[in-house]
Amino acid sequence: MNLTQASKLLVESHRSELVDHAFGDAEVYWEDDKGREIAEGYFGRNSQGVDFVDGGSFSSNDAMTLRDLGILVASKRNDSLDDLNHYC
Repeated sequence: MNLTQASKLLVESHRSELVDHAFGDAEVYWEDDKGREIAEGYFGRNSQGVDFVDGGSFSSNDAMTLRDLGILVASKRNDSLDDLNHYC
């Protein structure tokens, strides 16, 4: 899978995020419209990566290209202020 194929797969997916504002990192999950996982990613200060269930992995700048693709359906905090969860 190349970056263009990965982008096309994620652009219409449902994206959810678990964000740690204290450390500045995030875990991101993409699902299709039937709730099946497509990919998951980790975005931190020193590393970024996206792994697809059906194969294909992207890191660094390529992963950052995929970071915000998809329709954001949930964003939750994963830090000491977890009680301030926010759902879209």
